[in-house]
Amino acid sequence: MSDGDKNRPVGKRLLSGDHLSQPAADEATITAYLERHGHSKDALVAAALLSPNPAHLREAAERYPDDPNIQLLIIGSDAFSEDRSEWIERFKKSQPDNAVAALLLGGDLLARGDVENGLAELRLAASQTTHDDFAAEGALAMQSALIEFGIPPLEVKLRTLPVHAIRHLQQLQEGAKSLQTLAETASSPEEKTELATLGVALGNHMTQGEANRAGINRLVGYSIESRFLNMLDPDLDSPSFPESPAAMLREVEADTAQLKADLNLDARIADLSEQQVIHLIDRIHTVGQPEAWIWLREQLGEAGAGERPQ
Repeated sequence: MSDGDKNRPVGKRLLSGDHLSQPAADEATITAYLERHGHSKDALVAAALLSPNPAHLREAAERYPDDPNIQLLIIGSDAFSEDRSEWIERFKKSQPDNAVAALLLGGDLLARGDVENGLAELRLAASQTTHDDFAAEGALAMQSALIEFGIPPLEVKLRTLPVHAIRHLQQLQEGAKSLQTLAETASSPEEKTELATLGVALGNHMTQGEANRAGINRLVGYSIESRFLNMLDPDLDSPSFPESPAAMLREVEADTAQLKADLNLDARIADLSEQQVIHLIDRIHTVGQPEAWIWLREQLGEAGAGERPQ
C-alpha cells in the first residue's frame, strides 16, 4: 500500500469487514508457527488466542502450568470449566498482590459456599492497587504471530484490539452475582448495606487505577456499581461514599452511556487514516483507553479534546 493510501480515511469497511470475523490463519499455519518457535510460551499464547482449537491451550497448560498469563487464559476457557477452581487457586498463588486473582478467588469461594473466605478475598481485592489481566502480553504475542503470517499492518492492529481479558470477565461477573445474592438475603439491613457497599467498591475498582486502562473493564465495573447502588438507600449518608448513592448512580449511568459511545469505534474512527488508526491502537495498548481517547478527540477536532475521559 502506498503512503497516499495510508493517509486516506480507512472507512467502515476495513474496520468491520467480514475478514476480521474469520480466523487469521488456518491450523496448518498455526502448527507450523509453533514448530518454528519451539512451542514457546508466547507462541502458544498467540495460538490459543488466534485459534478456537482448545488443543493449543491444553498444550500451554501442560508446558507452562505456572505462568500467570496462561493460567488466566485457562480460567476464562470453557475447555477447563471443570478444573476452573483449581486454576483460580494456582493463579492466586502466583499473583498474591494482583486484585484480579483475589476477585476471581473470592467469587469462586462464594459460589462454593465458603462465604467467610470468599468475602475476605473480595475485601482484599477492593483494597489492592495492582490489576494485571495480562492483556498487553497477549496482544504482543498475537501481533508477533500475525506479522509473521504476513497479515497487513492495519489488520494486525485491529485483530489485537479486542482485549483477550474479556475471557475471564464472565467469572468476575459471576462473583458479583454471588455477592448480590448474599446482600439480598442478608439477615439485617445493616448487613445488606455492608455487602452492597463492598459491591460498589469492587465495581469502582474496575473503573479506577490500572483496571480502567481497558474500556471493557470499565463497562463491567459500571455494571457492578449500578447493581449495588440500586440496593442501597438512595439518600444514604456514608463515609464510604463521596456523595449519596442516588447521585453516584446518576454519574455511573452517564459515564456508561459516554463509554459505550466512545467504544463504538466504527463510527468514531472511520475518517482517520490507516496510520492514525494504528497509532490509536498502539496508544490503547500502551497508555490505556482513557489517555488514548484524549489523542483521538484531538484528531477528531472534538470539544474538550484535552480533557481526560471519565
